Amino acid sequence: MASTDVQYNTTAPEKQASKEITMAETFTLNTGQRKTIKSGFLKTSMVDMIYCGMPNENTFSIAMLLSSGYQGHGLNLFFPKKSTSIMLDKHKYYVLSVSPENITLQLSD
Repeated sequence: MASTDVQYNTTAPEKQASKEITMAETFTLNTGQRKTIKSGFLKTSMVDMIYCGMPNENTFSIAMLLSSGYQGHGLNLFFPKKSTSIMLDKHKYYVLSVSPENITLQLSD
């Protein structure tokens, strides 16, 4: 009978939580830059986000592009500049910094 190695995680829950936060994906989008949030089987359906900049000093805009096959639609979403987190396609993103030129987001999952 082959032996199997079993590894137990003995790290305290507080330390585990901090590791998860530091391992979350952080990315910066420039104005007009696109990032794919979700891609379907064989890329037939996609959800993308595009940073659209700031229409005024207190608001920033992110466009959501949803497509399936040859059909799709876009949503232009507006958020207050002082937002600390936003929800896009059932995912929570922390807003780390925002300017008219770029935005830095961190995925919470």
